[in-house]
Amino acid sequence: MIAQKKRILFVVQGLSKGGMERRVLELIGALSKRNDFLCRVIVQNSSIEYSYIYDMDVVLDVYNKSKLERFLSFFKIYLIARDWQPDLIHTWGSLSALFSVPTKVLLKIPIINNQITSSTPVRNRLSKLINFFNFKFSNFILSNSEAGLLAYNPPPHKSGVIHNGMNLERFNVQACAIKEEIGIPEDSLIVVMVSRFSLGKDYDTLLEVARKVCEVIANLYFLLVGDGPERPRIQSKAEAMRITERVKLLGKRKDVEAILLSSDIGVLLSNVSIVTEGLSNAVMEYMAAGLPVIATNAGGNPEIVDHGVTGYLVNDKDANQISEFALKLATNLVLRKEMGDRGKARIINEFSIDKFVDSHIDVIDYVINGSK
Repeated sequence: MIAQKKRILFVVQGLSKGGMERRVLELIGALSKRNDFLCRVIVQNSSIEYSYIYDMDVVLDVYNKSKLERFLSFFKIYLIARDWQPDLIHTWGSLSALFSVPTKVLLKIPIINNQITSSTPVRNRLSKLINFFNFKFSNFILSNSEAGLLAYNPPPHKSGVIHNGMNLERFNVQACAIKEEIGIPEDSLIVVMVSRFSLGKDYDTLLEVARKVCEVIANLYFLLVGDGPERPRIQSKAEAMRITERVKLLGKRKDVEAILLSSDIGVLLSNVSIVTEGLSNAVMEYMAAGLPVIATNAGGNPEIVDHGVTGYLVNDKDANQISEFALKLATNLVLRKEMGDRGKARIINEFSIDKFVDSHIDVIDYVINGSK
């Protein structure tokens, strides 16, 4: 007798560029290739930037082209679940979980809630209320970091951590000619930061670090990859500091992996007073590319960066300390290579995409079997 496939209905807030969105697509892609799963995906935001979802063997429903349609997501999720009869609803995002609760209650379909992706304490009363409601009706709550669990404090008897998984196939590319493209010397060293230009990222301290370090090392350049509302201000500040020859804002890029393979040091600085990371995809990407990492000692960063082994964990806004570590790495090729190699080995051994997928399958089986 052929075993019946498990039907998983994914409800995702959106598929714009981001770490959570990439993770859910890695999971959906892996499950859709297996013989024991059947996946359907509801996307509540019509902006889809990861277009490769269209190549996956899944049924795709896209909503939220208007505020009215977003409000009706409660009803749309219910109708799809009633007709398709999934074994499980897998939600990604607090609103996706909230909109799925009526379906869970009316149709008795269990929910895995994967909304915890940061470790920033929730202060807004409405957000706290939504989280309380979501956690009450979720059968299992997942975080991508231990720090996230501590910050959100879901019921411990039905929550756990699954760290991000890195698909190393993304790095089966050639290092790009980024130095030639932006007109910097071929023998230059590159410090790279890949992130959205938002208030949660500490680009102000990074500019101060760049100014200090570039005064000491003549062939060191900083590449800032990404876009966002803070980018014009940071560009203006770099111009005012007269460091634009050494600090290049590259905007959004489709060749991030190739740029990382062309770089020497990866940096991620956060404004801890505003937001703290869960488990940063950017840090994992640096390590997967064999780069030593300098990251703010907050959130989930200590769960992946081994201080003094794969990189350095630094104090919030401490430009002097960050500059010291940057100089230490920039002037020691052997140290950069050793830390980079150890970081890449850690990604392979502890943060593989296979481990990420297998851990989710274990939770899926646990929740489905527990609901029967």
